[in-house]
Amino acid sequence: MGMQTKLPFMPADLTHKKIAVLMGGPGSERKVSLASGAGVVKALRELGADVTEVDVEGPDFVFHRKPRSFNVIHGTFGEDGQVQRILEARGNSLHRRRRRRQRARDRQDRNQTAVDRSRRADRAV
Repeated sequence: MGMQTKLPFMPADLTHKKIAVLMGGPGSERKVSLASGAGVVKALRELGADVTEVDVEGPDFVFHRKPRSFNVIHGTFGEDGQVQRILEARGNSLHRRRRRRQRARDRQDRNQTAVDRSRRADRAV
C-alpha cells in the first residue's frame, strides 16, 4: 500500500467504508471513463475503502446498493443526469447525503426566520 495522504475534502482513513465506483458508460468516452475509474478505485483502496467496481454499459446496469457511490462516467449518460435518475429510482442516490444536509439547513433557516419574526413582533408591541 502507498502512503496515505489526507485531503481536505475527505477523511484519510476510509477503512471499511463501502463505495461503488460507477465507470464506463455507453458513450464515446467509455475508455476514458474506465481509465479514470481505475485511478479512483486504486486511490480509494489505498485509503482503505471496500470498493466495488461497476462497469456501466447502459441503463440496465447491475448495481448492488452501497452507502456511497462515486460516478466517474464521462459524457452523455454520466453527466446529463441519466445515471442519477436511475439510481434514485432504485433507491440510491449519488447525492443523498448532500440533500439530507440541505434539508437540515432549510429547516434551520425556517426556524431562524420564525424566531426573527417573533422577536420583531415582540419589539413592535
